[in-house]
Amino acid sequence: MVRNLLFAPAERALVAQEDGSVSLINILGAVTATLPFPPDQIPENSAIPLRWYVLTLWRFEAEDLGSTFYQRVIMEAPRLYLKRSASEEWEHLQDYPL
Repeated sequence: MVRNLLFAPAERALVAQEDGSVSLINILGAVTATLPFPPDQIPENSAIPLRWYVLTLWRFEAEDLGSTFYQRVIMEAPRLYLKRSASEEWEHLQDYPL
């Protein structure tokens, strides 16, 4: 059974070309913004330019080989009635030794 070992949203994720090692810059615990108007006056389909990345590490078992997995990340601001999501689907084709 597949297990999530790490889920880390960050401002930046760097992958070294030499060995594939990953560095996370400024891990995000929360995102806040000051609005120049009341939240109920936010125009529909508004957006704030914020580039961020999510690094996930998964541990697979032998029976997971050849299986397809689906990951979805949802960013919500319930008080502002905002909800954005991104998803990714991948197939586990090869085992990599740790």
